[in-house]
Amino acid sequence: MNKTKYFLSILLLLLTSTTFSQTNKPEAGSFGIRAGVSIPNIGIGFTFSRMLKKKIECGSSFGVSFGSTKSFQKTSGLKWSSTTGLIDVNQDFSTRSFSYMASVSPFLVYHIPTNNNLDVFAGGRLHFSLSDQTTYTYISRFYTENFDYQNSSNSDVPLSFGVGAGILIGADYYFRKNMAIGVSGNLGFSSTFQHGTRTEQTTITNSGTLNPSQGVTYSEQKWTTRNLNTNTGINASVGINFTFFFARKTINNS
Repeated sequence: MNKTKYFLSILLLLLTSTTFSQTNKPEAGSFGIRAGVSIPNIGIGFTFSRMLKKKIECGSSFGVSFGSTKSFQKTSGLKWSSTTGLIDVNQDFSTRSFSYMASVSPFLVYHIPTNNNLDVFAGGRLHFSLSDQTTYTYISRFYTENFDYQNSSNSDVPLSFGVGAGILIGADYYFRKNMAIGVSGNLGFSSTFQHGTRTEQTTITNSGTLNPSQGVTYSEQKWTTRNLNTNTGINASVGINFTFFFARKTINNS
């Protein structure tokens, strides 16, 4: 119990000694590197920046994010035509998708002056992205004893190009000189453009003695798609970052 009290006292002392000082913050002219993860789509990113005079920081973020979705639904008591007439069948219906996005986001933020090692900043940013999505549109299976029908469709969509702008806000806590951990988020608007060839591949499998059709059939469709989507709502994302600044070298003229 005494050891626990001793540890908590030391921890409290360290926190108070750093919270009410600002010696850990980077100086003007320092170069910084941030590494972090973001949600809702799982992403990783790196930011390279420089602290300018008057608490102004400029830089650019580079990131890659991934997203996936899955769904499954089971239904029973459906009717289906067979070699003996209508029969009761079950249905399994599932969908799956996977997407990725690479982005670059130049920014300019202002660091609000504080008298401690908590650094709060806000500013603006631009956002440019390149994304791709391969969607397994659905797998639909109807089955019962001696009857099986499965229809699976896979869609490949062309690349999408995105551009956006928004507000960047965040806070860092500098626990050591030029080293911090913090959170950041952005609110903004975006527009995506997609142009290219979309491919949809469909495979139908029939089997079972009660199925009037037998074997596997395969088909493929291709068509040109051209879409422009503008999101007039607010896009939001949140990330946790680790920051390290390289201190500016000073010259002694004495």
